[in-house]
Amino acid sequence: MKAVMRNKGELKDSGIEWVGKVPRNWSICRLKHVLKEPLQYGANAVGINYNEQLPRYVRITDISTDGSLKNNNMQSLPL
Repeated sequence: MKAVMRNKGELKDSGIEWVGKVPRNWSICRLKHVLKEPLQYGANAVGINYNEQLPRYVRITDISTDGSLKNNNMQSLPL
């Protein structure tokens, strides 16, 4: 899935090679600095059938060898 950029002239270099350009008003920071809770290794819950109203459960098997996210056999995390 690609994001649609409406103002393509308002981009800046992210400073991260694999990220490329991002909107000029975005801040670049590490994920751990914006989380409410510390990172954990994996989820401590069992996935359930996918539901758009719930967070998607991304497993290592959901990532293709090219780094893209597969959209088959999706699961959700119960709240």
